[in-house]
Amino acid sequence: MFRKIFKKLLRKAQIDIKNGDSKYIAMQKDVKDIEIKTYSYIEDNNPYHRLNIYLPKNIDLVKKYPLIIDIHGGGWFYGDKDLNGLFAMEIARNGFIVLTMSYRLFIDGATLNDMLIDIDSSIRYILNCESLPINKNKISFCGDSAGGQLALLLLSIYNSKFLSNIYSIKPIDIKVNSLILNHPAPFIHNIPITPKNKILNKFLQRYFNLDLFGKFYKSTPNYLFSDGHYFLNFFDKSIPILLIGSKGDELTHKQVDDLLNIFKENGFNYDYYYEDSLEANHVYNVTRPFLDVSKKCNAFIIEFLNKNFNEQS
Repeated sequence: MFRKIFKKLLRKAQIDIKNGDSKYIAMQKDVKDIEIKTYSYIEDNNPYHRLNIYLPKNIDLVKKYPLIIDIHGGGWFYGDKDLNGLFAMEIARNGFIVLTMSYRLFIDGATLNDMLIDIDSSIRYILNCESLPINKNKISFCGDSAGGQLALLLLSIYNSKFLSNIYSIKPIDIKVNSLILNHPAPFIHNIPITPKNKILNKFLQRYFNLDLFGKFYKSTPNYLFSDGHYFLNFFDKSIPILLIGSKGDELTHKQVDDLLNIFKENGFNYDYYYEDSLEANHVYNVTRPFLDVSKKCNAFIIEFLNKNFNEQS
């Protein structure tokens, strides 16, 4: 009974969030300087198996452009390929090709493993799309909130035969130049579902785990190794990381702080960008890139990308 109530609450939250985001998604229409291409990366008529590619208009097809792989957040129960469109356009305007993908969500019955397999499939599809002028030696990953957990975990899987076997995802032969984490939530064993009510949060976490990992989740390696405290042991520490946090982020600020401490204590190659303004709430620079605080943050992201692409070319 409680699991059904949990699902109903999530479905209502999904609708409320979508209504709130609709005005930002509508702003993506009729953009003159960006070209958007949409593909089905798995031909099964599932709307969550589609992706967007954002390119600067009048792109030089003779040249090859860096690829930014952006994985949207949404608590693993909300979002699609269009959610981060404004952010993707802002990045693409600076001379990059940006990939955003939809992936199946646990509110519709998908496990976390299903999500990872979808994201991996979208990446392999677009890298095999010869009509796009992608420089396969210049690839950066980007993830916000839940997307940050998925990005970190997927890159850890690519770096480890052990994790590759657990998640049934083959290693991929790509050069990852950097990773950008916008207010990530990598510690999935303690997600802030109701951050202001710790007792209720602990209660709801159980139903969250049941949906993401199945009835016997505690005995599955997928559950254990989906938390950053475990899978980060397999991450390639040489990959430059930009971690973004802010004072106004009431949702994942503790997760960002804990991740920062792991980076400090374990020799990760990272930069930390922190915005002290309360206006800078959770994933502010992704959902509202038109704000002055967002423009400042995204300019830092562009500088970070160019620096690492140039240093590793």
